[in-house]
Amino acid sequence: MLESLLERVLATIGSAAAITAILAYLTKSVFNQLFKRDIESYKNELKRRTDAELIEAKGRIDREIAETNRKAEAARIELKAEFDREIAEFQAQIANRSAQADRVRTEVEHWANPILGAVRDLHRRLANILERGNPALSRDAKRPIAPGWSLTGEYYRVTTIFLFCQYFCWVRLLEERLRFDLFRDVAEKSEFLLKVRAVNNTLGSWPLKLPPGTRPSPEESDRQVFNLQQRSLGEALIVREGEDERCMRLDQFQERWKDPAFQDKFAPVASLLNGLQETERRWNRLKLTLAALRELDETAVRVLQPPSH
Repeated sequence: MLESLLERVLATIGSAAAITAILAYLTKSVFNQLFKRDIESYKNELKRRTDAELIEAKGRIDREIAETNRKAEAARIELKAEFDREIAEFQAQIANRSAQADRVRTEVEHWANPILGAVRDLHRRLANILERGNPALSRDAKRPIAPGWSLTGEYYRVTTIFLFCQYFCWVRLLEERLRFDLFRDVAEKSEFLLKVRAVNNTLGSWPLKLPPGTRPSPEESDRQVFNLQQRSLGEALIVREGEDERCMRLDQFQERWKDPAFQDKFAPVASLLNGLQETERRWNRLKLTLAALRELDETAVRVLQPPSH
């Protein structure tokens, strides 16, 4: 009987163990299936989210790229427009400079030859009188006019008056029409005008300041051609041809000289020249004028140069 009970207990225990094992197996199987299903679901959800984020990121990047491209294109267009403006301004400046250079070249060519010619004509005549002992203006010449020399004192006096007034005339015309761009800079303009005034002042200043070491001469032997007189004498030789103005030519001056009223206008220069003697203060005044003309000539040659392109 004991053995029978033992057998039943073992049988029961065996059945319970089997059931437990079965239940354990079933639980593990169900758990594995559920775990696999959750993993798959998570994978699907993760993929969906990832795809959505990728799509959103791509869209954002595309928008940023498009905005960057738009800004870059706008900047390129603006830079090109600015570059085109600068090129146009540069070309306009080049054209203006070229046009200005042409105007200045024309202006210089218009003024340089007459001014230099008037300065040099007067310079040569004064050099003949003061440095070469020309007797034509002297009333007590140590060396009389040589026989056979066709020069006469009257011709020499009249033409010397003309050369003085021709210089005054061209200076006056230049002063009236003087433009800054005739010179390369302010310094050159100031230097040129300073040399012009130096010539004018040697003729018009009173009392005459003689350089140290100069032989003194009596005050009463002096004569001046004042600045306003120089202007008036220059204006007397201005000839107008339409809108243009020029200085009277020698043949015109000589023809007008036949009129005593015309001659009277030039009394200041005539008084400076008539009967000129080396012992007079007028002689020293003309020597200073000659030196000032020489400096003006050197300056004019340098500054009255056509501009180069």
